[in-house]
Amino acid sequence: AHAHACAIAPQVGAGTLVHVGRFDLVEFAVTLEPEERLVSARRAFFAGMAALADALAAHCPPEKPLEFVWPDTIRFDGALLGGARLAWPEACPEDETPDWLVFSAQLIAARVGGLDPGHLPSSTSLEDEGFEPSQVIVESFSRHLMVWFDAWEESGFKPVADA
Repeated sequence: AHAHACAIAPQVGAGTLVHVGRFDLVEFAVTLEPEERLVSARRAFFAGMAALADALAAHCPPEKPLEFVWPDTIRFDGALLGGARLAWPEACPEDETPDWLVFSAQLIAARVGGLDPGHLPSSTSLEDEGFEPSQVIVESFSRHLMVWFDAWEESGFKPVADA
């Protein structure tokens, strides 16, 4: 999803969502069109991470910790669940506005090969932890991302940074 979104970003508009429908991995990416220089436009990563946190928290089992390890790792109940990243045009200088950004995330949906969770205690999956179906998480992420960008527009970046 990440590579495809980066490849089509120059042709598609902001908000284009790319989703890979694999049973073992939830991978999605969204294109963004920033209105500020790259050096500050990269703050969009924080809006994406806040939206991802909200989506996961809304659809995960209660009473287990959801943790984001700086800068891009997602852990659930102490085990690796996934991660996120941000891309922009390689040739874009820091002091210019990039034509596009791509925020993408990857979450482990299910274990491949029928491995018992005890064989890989440092990682987990949405299936192992009893999350809602992956499509629900992607939809929820999309809604939360719009809320965070609206908050950024209305109140500045501080609410996003605080989240």
